[in-house]
Amino acid sequence: MVALAETVHPDGTVSSGLLGPFDNVKACTAALPKGTAATLFRSLEVATEEGAQLLLDARLRRVKDQAEEKYGAMDVEMYLSGKVNYRHLLDHTYKGNRDATQKPHWHGRLRNYIQEKYGARVTKTWEADDELGIRATELGARAVLCSVDKDLRQIPGNHIVLGKGHLGITPRGGMLRLYCQILAGDPTDNVRGCWQVGVEGAWSYLQEFVDRGEGALWEAVVAKYQASLEKYGSEKCRFIDARGAALHTAQMVYLLRTRPEGQLPPRWLPPDAR
Repeated sequence: MVALAETVHPDGTVSSGLLGPFDNVKACTAALPKGTAATLFRSLEVATEEGAQLLLDARLRRVKDQAEEKYGAMDVEMYLSGKVNYRHLLDHTYKGNRDATQKPHWHGRLRNYIQEKYGARVTKTWEADDELGIRATELGARAVLCSVDKDLRQIPGNHIVLGKGHLGITPRGGMLRLYCQILAGDPTDNVRGCWQVGVEGAWSYLQEFVDRGEGALWEAVVAKYQASLEKYGSEKCRFIDARGAALHTAQMVYLLRTRPEGQLPPRWLPPDAR
């Protein structure tokens, strides 16, 4: 919920402001200004376009306040994914498990709103997540990434994970998260990984190799793909070349760190081929 609070001050003046969003009334009440004579609030519905905009404004302000509370004043950059995505050239089934007709009612209008009011930029041939990875690498320690998407945790640096708080990702941690994705795939985006290996299993398995360097991680991932192929067969695994399958998944889940010179980025290569 979002609260529109009207506060009556001791001198009789009244001020109002948008608070939230909050998960429930209790959390909303706890956040109301102290030392006031009375405060009235109501839940803002998103049945109208204006209500949806107010909800968006409140969430964005809450994220910015959360970031500046820890890191100090900062400029904000926002990115939206465009219609073209180079990953579809690598695999036409990418995100094919999503129903395009089930987007939120105000999705299109809010995209326009966030561009017009906040200057959000639309990427052309790669995703907003890729642009965040590029900008975070360009800005270094000055960058703070804010997203609900777990994929961005492969990018080293300061993060705000919406709904969870602050998170610092080290180069070691980012590399480990990337290779976990290479091994487990990403069902949300319809990217297949190694058969019968989930995120928790990948994380546990790769702990043994992460301190040996990226080369050891890559070979451990390939070995796991090969073991799965030998145990379950190509029909279930849906690949016949373990190394090739691991490489394909890596190229799908890897987020860009450097800005491509052209419209299409170069494909990700394993450590032994760079």
